[in-house]
Amino acid sequence: KKIEFKHIVTIEKEKDSKKCLIITKYGEYHICESLNNIYELLDERFIKISRSTIINLDEVREFDHIENKITFKNGITTYDISRNFKKQVSECVKVSV
Repeated sequence: KKIEFKHIVTIEKEKDSKKCLIITKYGEYHICESLNNIYELLDERFIKISRSTIINLDEVREFDHIENKITFKNGITTYDISRNFKKQVSECVKVSV
């Protein structure tokens, strides 16, 4: 099934697997691809926030720098922001204090 980029909220690698979970505005889909292979297919609105998570910047409501938390427009939150990607995330996302 084809998924339009504008509907994707996050893409997460499943633990101990080569599968990924694509979370969209309308549901969840499993795909048998590595996270890096998927990342190469995406456009500039997507960034990695850790080795196991990609987010759609258009779907981010806010980034809480103190709690290290991203809140999406649909209410989902994630704390999966690694130190290596935190600077990039804060440059790309609206920061709330």
